Amino acid sequence: LFGSVAMGGLALGHAGPAQAFVPADALYGSGFGMVVTIDQDDGSITGLEAQDALFHGLAFDSDGRLFSTACVTGSTGPCLLPELLMELDPVTGEIVETIGPVTDVSGSPVYVTWLATQPGTDVLHGISSPLVSPYPSLWTIDRSTAVATLVASRVPADCEPSACSRDFSPLAFAPDGTLYVVGARIVFPPETELWTLDPDTGALITTVALDVWPEALAVRSD
Repeated sequence: LFGSVAMGGLALGHAGPAQAFVPADALYGSGFGMVVTIDQDDGSITGLEAQDALFHGLAFDSDGRLFSTACVTGSTGPCLLPELLMELDPVTGEIVETIGPVTDVSGSPVYVTWLATQPGTDVLHGISSPLVSPYPSLWTIDRSTAVATLVASRVPADCEPSACSRDFSPLAFAPDGTLYVVGARIVFPPETELWTLDPDTGALITTVALDVWPEALAVRSD
């Protein structure tokens, strides 16, 4: 069934109080209409229950709750905007709650396609897709209302156009709170870099060149 799966996001689960039956460091991925678990030893994939949604970002909080941004698919398959913040059952993959459309404080939709939870604060961070704006942007998202607050309109913050990411920019937090982001700068020749950013401002802290462009990031808790 799963000869190959296109992954839109990754998240690490753990045995938190709310979901004590989720194995520690279980690796989850999102695909087309389905959330899957991934065996970290052999790479095998187990699909959870299929849903009428296209899941993008995935993130666990410290209580073991699994959140996703997703768009609802119609009978013919294409996504129906807006992007929605959902809570999923990490065992079955079912949608526990559709919290609401991801919008900014003015009510305008925000197309967030990657998620990561900040250790220690449980603040949900997300990066918007460059498909609907010139640049990806960094946001924090309220897990109870789906309202997004802008951290940086460009990634990294205040970058010159040639130094900004112009492509999909996955993100992940390390257990020590370091925020990693992949930046794909559309220059000639194209450049892909791994950045660390200040999660409060989006400012660039460090950068290193990459030979490949990863479409998702995840950091193990160890």
